[in-house]
Amino acid sequence: DQTDRDAIRNSGVATLTGDSRLVAHWNLDDAPGTAIAAGNSGTTIQLYIQAEPPLPPIQGFGVIAPLNANVTYNTFNGNDLDSNVTLDATNTFGDPLFAYANDPNYVPTDSLEEQFTIGFGSAAAYGSSEFAADSNTTTPHIGAYQNPPTLYPGIYGTGDIVIYGTGQDDLLEVTFTSETEATFVLTRDVTGLADVQDTVVLTGIVSITFYGLDGDDVFILNQPDNGFANPSGGIFFHGGSQNNDGNYLNNLSGGDALVLNHAVPVEADNVAYVFTPDSVPAEGEDGTITITDAVISDLSTTITFTGLEPILDNLIIADREFDFTDADEVISLSDNGNPLDALSYIDSTESESVLFQNATNSITIRTNSVGASPGMDTIQISTLYSSFTTHLTIEGDSDDSVTFQGPDPILLGDVLINAGNVDIQTEVIATTVEISTTGSTDSTFTGGTITTTGSQLYNDAVNITTDTTLTSSGGGSIEFVSTVDGSINLVINTTGDTIFGGAVGNTLSLATLTTNAGGVTYLNGGIVNSTGSQIYNDDVILGANTVLTSTTNDVIIFNQTLNGPYALEINTGSDTTFNGTVGNSNALASLTTDANGITNINGVSIDTIDGMTFHDEVLLGADTRLESSASGDITFESLLDGAFNLEINTAGNTNFEDKTGDTAALASLTTNAGGITNINGGVVTTTGSQTYHDDVMLGVSTIFTSNLNGDITFNATVTGGAGITVDINSTNDININGAFTTNEYISATADNDILITALVSSTNGTLTFLADNDIHLTSTGSIVAQSSSLITLTADNDNSGAGAITLDSGSSIESQGGQILMSAYDDVALSSIKTTGGLVDITSTNGGITDNDSTAVDNVTASQLIMNSNLSIGQLADAVDTSVSFLEADAGTGGFFLDNTGNLTIGGIGTQVGLDADADMVVNVTGTLDVTEDTQSAAGSVTLNASETLTVDVGTTVATFGTGVLLLTSTRNIKLNSGSNLKTENGGITLQANMAG
Repeated sequence: DQTDRDAIRNSGVATLTGDSRLVAHWNLDDAPGTAIAAGNSGTTIQLYIQAEPPLPPIQGFGVIAPLNANVTYNTFNGNDLDSNVTLDATNTFGDPLFAYANDPNYVPTDSLEEQFTIGFGSAAAYGSSEFAADSNTTTPHIGAYQNPPTLYPGIYGTGDIVIYGTGQDDLLEVTFTSETEATFVLTRDVTGLADVQDTVVLTGIVSITFYGLDGDDVFILNQPDNGFANPSGGIFFHGGSQNNDGNYLNNLSGGDALVLNHAVPVEADNVAYVFTPDSVPAEGEDGTITITDAVISDLSTTITFTGLEPILDNLIIADREFDFTDADEVISLSDNGNPLDALSYIDSTESESVLFQNATNSITIRTNSVGASPGMDTIQISTLYSSFTTHLTIEGDSDDSVTFQGPDPILLGDVLINAGNVDIQTEVIATTVEISTTGSTDSTFTGGTITTTGSQLYNDAVNITTDTTLTSSGGGSIEFVSTVDGSINLVINTTGDTIFGGAVGNTLSLATLTTNAGGVTYLNGGIVNSTGSQIYNDDVILGANTVLTSTTNDVIIFNQTLNGPYALEINTGSDTTFNGTVGNSNALASLTTDANGITNINGVSIDTIDGMTFHDEVLLGADTRLESSASGDITFESLLDGAFNLEINTAGNTNFEDKTGDTAALASLTTNAGGITNINGGVVTTTGSQTYHDDVMLGVSTIFTSNLNGDITFNATVTGGAGITVDINSTNDININGAFTTNEYISATADNDILITALVSSTNGTLTFLADNDIHLTSTGSIVAQSSSLITLTADNDNSGAGAITLDSGSSIESQGGQILMSAYDDVALSSIKTTGGLVDITSTNGGITDNDSTAVDNVTASQLIMNSNLSIGQLADAVDTSVSFLEADAGTGGFFLDNTGNLTIGGIGTQVGLDADADMVVNVTGTLDVTEDTQSAAGSVTLNASETLTVDVGTTVATFGTGVLLLTSTRNIKLNSGSNLKTENGGITLQANMAG
């Protein structure tokens, strides 16, 4: 009864010697090595001293232990203390009088030996149904049914299950049938004699602990079908020491191994490995495995291990996590050597290896968990399973490095890396890539490339040492948040965005940079330096003021649009090529190219807010519009060529500092109104039109040429300086609509018409206007030679039989004593022509010469006037008004009508007849009239009228050859000098003198 039990606990069994109530007693004073202890105090039941590890705790009957119990024999643990385990004072279940209370196969017997077959020193006593003298003692119970020798088949256990191995290579295979039910088989010395223990059935499992002890032990944990083991107290595998000479798994490296299997699997949401610093480094590695899934009753289960080496994880898991918390680890993730079995391998110099089924969704590797030991960790990613598409996340510290390596491509899903630096040494094929580095070398490419279907994001500096191609086959973005450097060829292929957030090649210039067609390249870092070419096959958007440089003078090419409200400077001694529009949707702040090479503009338009400066030669490859919206200057410092239309719009200056169209003529050139066009190159050549809507300043003598079919039009002022001559040559019209002035000659030659609506003036030079067709001066047009230089107007310059000269009323031609020569095939319509002391020579080969001025101004003011017309000169009702001193004229088949102010001499200029007309001739002179050369009309009358003396000089004939009359009148005298003749054939001769009385 309880009184006797308490007495035994407190005083021992001395008083019960020989008492029939004493069933069994051992004083445990046997010599070391004793295997079977005989009974003491008159008892005869033998006690088997535990010489082998027991099977798991079997719920049974515990024998009362005296206070002075002494463990003297424990071969498998090696010393007394190794058997001690902490006891749980609450674990006092079962019938203390019935050893087999929970064995359904037990057959009752009166044999005490059968009822109380027990062992000693077993950790199985932890789960026995009786407790020792002190319920909190750390000394194990004596007893619990352990089945040596086997009396009954079938072994059962429950609660906290503790299993010990041996000093040999043991195999423990636990097969769960539910979260807390399982069977297990322990095979001792599995690689040797293979002592297979009976199958044990476990129910109501609270925890399972396997002490492997010595040897290379294997713990196989089979999950229940469509579920997971979940003892509430966890699963523990303490590998102990090992031989490392091979284990049950035929692993030559041996070591204690854990195997996780699933016969009928269900995918778990997550499994998290946490590798911790080793408690006993010589025994192996420590850590935990936590499986998380909604099918688990409390959502997760944990496996804790110590002294472990390899782990084989055959579970199907969506997300796998590996936390490495030791210091200075080298961690490797790779294929297991068989690229077709969907197994991967992760290992570390400070943690055990794991061979695992690939995660169906993601793998996360961490070295920066809270509490992790500081140190420089290295994560190496090598060739993986051929169909590996799992997402990979690596979380490290700023001193940790990540390397992708191996001879074969690495296939991944989404890749996210946070570490000190990343080195890409092989081809990486992924869904997306995001890299954030904080170390000194950041991201490097040393022979590798990255291909994704989605995006790539490099959050920190990237350094590349071998030619590299980055590809997003699905049009994902490829973004560099920080710098990119490396003397290599960099190719970026994506139809999505390519984003350079930092300087490119600033520390170490790239060899070349190429982006593919499609998508947009964003240049946000301000600098792109390469020794070779830069080829942007996609749209480019500037996100900062940017300088692009090819240091060895290779090409820089934009094959699509270029936009962004920032300044762009391009430096290369080779070609700069714009094959797409520039600034069409978002104008550049400004554009500048350096002095070498050629800028090819093939993209229709360039729009900037401020100016454009092309220091190198510019070659147009398409019709082009250049525009500055904020009055910036547009400057061509070198040659400008190309057989295409060029339109320049700015309210600032347009500067041509070198020849334009000299090598390859422009199709046309147009500048807008506002600002100034400065022409300092001396040549502007187009095949088509030239239209200057703004003021033009000439810095050198200039030749304007349209050599195929185009007008040359000046709609604002044109100003030249000292020594500057101007030649204008057009295959169509020349239109001068603004004041056109220079110090030297101006020559305009048009294959069609010349239109002058404003002042054309030269300080010292001649003024020449040659048109194959018409020359027209509107009422606001004028031609002025500020010196005695020659002024020439020729219509029908090509002698094609067409061309008139028209001076609208109000227009004028003026020279300071120089000659004015005017010649047309058709009519010459006069307004005001002046040359003080000079000669005016007017010819209409097939037309007439008329007064076209509606005011009282003289049509011609000169010293000498020669007029030759095929039809007539002046009209009876509208004579030509002149103020000349000498006159010679031929009116052709028509009449001659002239009113002169001032004294006039007919003749004295050239060799032609003084005056000749086929029809009537009327000359009115306010002043004297001196006829020194023959004056005649073939079929009309001749009327000469002077307000002063009218003189017919010696040898001079005034005649009509038809029926016309001769009428000479003067308000003063009429003098017919000796030898003069007045002659008419059928008309009369009338002389009226002193008409004023």
